[in-house]
Amino acid sequence: MDPFDEWVKTSAKNINVQKYAERLVELGASWDSFLSRSPDEIASDLIQGGIPTLAARDIVDVASAAAKQSQAPMAVFWDIENMPIPATSSGRDVTSRLKSILKPYGELLEFRGYASIGLNHIPQQKRSDLQLSGCLLVDCPHNGRKEVADK
Repeated sequence: MDPFDEWVKTSAKNINVQKYAERLVELGASWDSFLSRSPDEIASDLIQGGIPTLAARDIVDVASAAAKQSQAPMAVFWDIENMPIPATSSGRDVTSRLKSILKPYGELLEFRGYASIGLNHIPQQKRSDLQLSGCLLVDCPHNGRKEVADK
């Protein structure tokens, strides 16, 4: 499902977005349309598509704000020692799931995982999966200290 379609059908809290969700999808609304066109143009298209004027303007305001939020820069700084990869999951599974969960909230610019690589807290295959999935592993050697990645 398209991220906009998913937002319209499941995430939007606005009563008008919920009421006209199906119609918005039928009209081909997308994040791009709310980012690249003027609010008046979008509202006019929604009104021509059968959505009442006040509802259309409300939808434009809410969706435009959400569209801008969906483009916000984000970063993930993951303490892998304190929040390890589950034994039943691969590094690829975890990174792809995290990315899909975060996608509606912005653009992921940085994805780092912190752990003491020398202590073998992360098995070789999971380290490889993480790196191939775009997670930059940062080695935090302990050298007799605790909670190195936390500080």
